Amino acid sequence: MLKRAIRQAGGGRSRVLICPFAWRDPKEAADFAKKLFRGLGARSVEVLDIRDHAQAVMQVSNADIIWYSGGLQKRQVLALAGVPGLVRTLQTAYANGTVMVGGSAGAAVMSKLMISGGSSGTAHTRSGLGFLPKVVLDQHVIARSREWRLRQVISKNRRLVGVGLDERTGVLIQNGIFRVYGKSQVIVTEWKQGQLSERRYKRGDKFTV
Repeated sequence: MLKRAIRQAGGGRSRVLICPFAWRDPKEAADFAKKLFRGLGARSVEVLDIRDHAQAVMQVSNADIIWYSGGLQKRQVLALAGVPGLVRTLQTAYANGTVMVGGSAGAAVMSKLMISGGSSGTAHTRSGLGFLPKVVLDQHVIARSREWRLRQVISKNRRLVGVGLDERTGVLIQNGIFRVYGKSQVIVTEWKQGQLSERRYKRGDKFTV
């Protein structure tokens, strides 16, 4: 997936920006991501500086790829939303074609309505980064038996569509078409004809929402 993202964004010349703030140790996550992207041929890799508003906005505006770390999605959103205007700048970048990449919590943050956690039968939600206004992303859905979270959220938000990614599985979204990559499955949950409907997709499948 990352190799494909780099190719899509311009190859080795693409400028990669790291948002490591979901991880408990952002420096550790940033170092991991820098090594990963450089190993895949990206020559320009830097970490978002949220201490400097003007610098952060400029970094986002100049990036070709923005990577969001795993960890706790709430931490990532709170860190980015703490910089005035930065979330809007990220949304503009996405609309203008900047490639957004994230695994686990890094995928979940891309929804407008974001699942932030949940146990004992209650899914917790809050505002995400808003790149996907009609989609609620969740992760580890099969491996950690989280299918119920999307069912619950979509039952309460029936105009939205849940897209659940299992481990080592992801989707590439281009022109509104989702293409599945990886080892496991993607579960799509939506409200149709008065009830919940679920579809499962595997590597190579395509779908729209």
